[in-house]
Amino acid sequence: MSKKAVILLAYGGPDKLENIPAYLDDIRGGRPTTKIFIDDIIERYRLIGGRSPLLEITCKTAAKLQEKVDLPVYVGMRHWPPLIQEVVYKMASEGVDHVVAICMAPHYSKLSIGKYREKLEEAIAATGKPMTVD
Repeated sequence: MSKKAVILLAYGGPDKLENIPAYLDDIRGGRPTTKIFIDDIIERYRLIGGRSPLLEITCKTAAKLQEKVDLPVYVGMRHWPPLIQEVVYKMASEGVDHVVAICMAPHYSKLSIGKYREKLEEAIAATGKPMTVD
């Protein structure tokens, strides 16, 4: 019997100001980031309370969706915990073998949505367990 689940994929954001350099390092793929740029981003996050509200919003959305679809709904972030890779391992360990992926990006482009799909497929392959994706 197939075990189905939903995964909401979102960008992710730092949970506190001191994590911004690590967050920027991840989204920039390790390319150097100037102190001026880091300080500017820290100030922007300080203005909105010192952390990204994205995880909280996405988790609330997942809870509401789970009530509606009567399936487990997971949240995986592309650039900050809970990372897509970690969540896929959890799903696999819980026996999920079919997942419906919903990208929470507010737009569609082959490049941006494609990156979410790529991360998801890489994570599934790394588990070594079969899992189909819609």
